[in-house]
Amino acid sequence: MILLNRREGSNDLLSLMPPGLAHLTTLPYTDAAWNGVGPGGGNVCVGVERKRITDLVQSMTSGRLSGHQLPGLVEMYAHRWLLVEGAYRESDNGLLEIPKGGG
Repeated sequence: MILLNRREGSNDLLSLMPPGLAHLTTLPYTDAAWNGVGPGGGNVCVGVERKRITDLVQSMTSGRLSGHQLPGLVEMYAHRWLLVEGAYRESDNGLLEIPKGGG
């Protein structure tokens, strides 16, 4: 069973899943989580934080990512993934450039 966070930004994933594979719940640090089988056949917890590029930049700037989300991921999950969505590139002056509608 895949657990999906019910908050905005996560709950839209439910419609992409086959019926019965996932359900909405409250997750403190991730957008999706599940139990998997690790080395030696033991259970491992997997957590995925999904961010659009603009949200990633904002959460890095505010300190939310490093001060809250990443420590929680490390504490709660044996395997942690940060999934970044969106188009971006380096601009001529070396800064991050996000095309309109790309992030």
